[in-house]
Formats: sequence, structure tokens, C-alpha cells
Amino acid sequence: MAQGEALKLTSVEKRYGDTVALEALDRGCHVLVEKPLAETAEDARRIAASAAEKGLVATVNHSLLHDPQVLGAFADVRAGVLGEVVGVDVVRSQRYPPYEGGPLPPHMRDVAYPWKDVGIHCLYLMEALLGEVTGVEAKWRGLGGDRNLAYDEWRAVVSLRRGLGHCHLTWNALPLRNELYIHGTRGVLRVDLFAMFRSRRAATPLPKAAERVVNAYADSLRPLAEVPLNAWRFLRREIHPYQGVRNFVA
Repeated sequence: MAQGEALKLTSVEKRYGDTVALEALDRGCHVLVEKPLAETAEDARRIAASAAEKGLVATVNHSLLHDPQVLGAFADVRAGVLGEVVGVDVVRSQRYPPYEGGPLPPHMRDVAYPWKDVGIHCLYLMEALLGEVTGVEAKWRGLGGDRNLAYDEWRAVVSLRRGLGHCHLTWNALPLRNELYIHGTRGVLRVDLFAMFRSRRAATPLPKAAERVVNAYADSLRPLAEVPLNAWRFLRREIHPYQGVRNFVA
């Protein structure tokens, strides 16, 4: 794209995303589609083919790949501080605002809606760290945390090309959490996306008892510094809500 050229960007809702995305591409717009990209693999391929034919950008909103804390974690992984990554866990507790506007929208009436809405974040983060997803074994329950959801408690074990992942989605457990754990042969990195900090526990040559003490302090000191700093940056509007989406669009 030439410098200064206006970016015509259309944001598209989930359920009818393939139809609207194709119409936007026909009008010459670049398209950012809310995840999932489409309801079927065939529809996703139609979007990709149309964008390629017209020389336009069509992409799906995998926004956490551009979250500042996730970008920092990826940099740590590339630097080798964790050794070889062998596992990834994602814990996400969620609250949807009350919906009192009549019948639920079609996409929210889908029993798999919570997984499509939040679980997809787990999958693409795992895939970025451990390669292609090769299988998913999921369990779900309805425990009443959200009366609009058929199932509000989800767990999944994800098989990937270079390891295993685990995803826990809950509309019941409190306080709210959004955490990514990256397990490596030389350390474990915890990324807290709500509190905006990262902390690491490292393998050391110290005796096990001493290593536990050192890692307990290391796991505590970095959040003590990062949380107030990032809170200050948030108040100064240097960091915005959904910063990953902003970075992704840019």
C-alpha cells in the first residue's frame, strides 16, 4: 500500500461474516473479520480466493497475537529463555453483560458460541507456539454461570505438532482471569493479560529447595514493578482497552 493511501476497512460480524466479507471485497475494501473467519472451511476458502483475486487483504481477528504482553512473551521464547516450548495452558474466565434486548442474536443461541467466541483465542495462541493443531478433545458443562449459555464451563486438551495444550474457559469461577502459561525445558512463563504483566520461573543449578525460594521471589517482584507501571500508562492513554486489536489493525 502506498504511503498515505487510505485503508478502507470493514469490520464484519460472525454469523453472516462470509456473505458480508465477500460483498465488502467486491466493493474494493480490505476486510477484517471477527473470529471465526467463517462457519465452514469452504466459506473461509471463498473469502481467501476472492481477496487474492482482487489483491486485497482479508484477515481474521486473532487480536491477542498483537497484545503487548503476548508479543513480549513471544520475544522471550525466540530468545530461548524458556528452552524448548513443550506445553501451553490458557485460563480464561469471562462475564458477558446481561442481554435484555429480546431474543438472543442467532450466533449467541448456538450452543458452541462460547467456544467460538473465546476458545479460538486459546487455539491460535497454542498454534503460534507449538505448531499446527492436530486434534482437540473437549468437555463441557452448564453450571448456571450465564443463563443465556447452554454450556458455561469448557475444558479442552489440544494436540499440536510440537506438544500439548490445555484450555479452560469458565463463566462461573471468580475472580476474572485471562492468563497464558508457556512451559519450556528451561522455565515457565506466566502472562497475565488482565493485570498486564509477565513473570518467569526458571530452572537453575541450585538445590530444589533454594530454587523454589528464588523462583517465588522472581515470580513476585516483576508484577510488583510492571502492574503499577502499566496502570500508569493506561491512565495516560499510552495503553488502550483492547490494545491488541488496535495493534492488529495497524
